[in-house]
Amino acid sequence: MLREKPDYYQGSILLGNILYDSENFKEALNVYSQALQYNPTEYELYYLMGMTYTRLNDFKGAEEYYKKAASLNSIADPANLNLGQLYLLFKEYDEAEKYFYETIKSDDEEISAYSY
Repeated sequence: MLREKPDYYQGSILLGNILYDSENFKEALNVYSQALQYNPTEYELYYLMGMTYTRLNDFKGAEEYYKKAASLNSIADPANLNLGQLYLLFKEYDEAEKYFYETIKSDDEEISAYSY
């Protein structure tokens, strides 16, 4: 399907983002989930799903998708930063510290600052 409609994945991301921005989080998740079948190894998609689960206050769901994003791109600082923040919420301080140490080395000064 992706070969027949190469822009379907990008269109799904755009639609999901529009739904997310208008706070239609469940609908955004549905669109992002459908996009997974076309590009199941895309960091951005898993990160967006993690963000959406966070907005739904489903922190275990968010954790799952942030971890998948981080596994696809180990230098992806936003996913690691968000995992650190989630582990603070879970009061799993050793895990939080591990992810914050990963982001302290970030080239993005804002992310690095949040890690402290």
